[in-house]
Amino acid sequence: LPALDLSIIMAVISSFYEHPINDKIAVLGEVGLTGEVRAIPQVDKRMVELKKMGFKGCYMPKKNQKKYKYQDAVNPIYIDHIREAVSQFLASKQRAASHG
Repeated sequence: LPALDLSIIMAVISSFYEHPINDKIAVLGEVGLTGEVRAIPQVDKRMVELKKMGFKGCYMPKKNQKKYKYQDAVNPIYIDHIREAVSQFLASKQRAASHG
């Protein structure tokens, strides 16, 4: 399915580190064999729907930055490579540990 690769990878990482992804953050993106995060189709429609569902942010391909016109729908977290998403996830895990 288009745009689910990054979601699946992040779910596995979340499970491995035993730390949940924030339930107000969505994850969309296709990931290539070398880890690059590829553009996804219909990004504006997806973001409007995410807003309706209560999401506040979304990891999404940086390659969609110019195509995404409704910035007020959901706060984009642009990612070029899977290692950026992992790095941001681990930083959120560390912030949570220091607050709790």
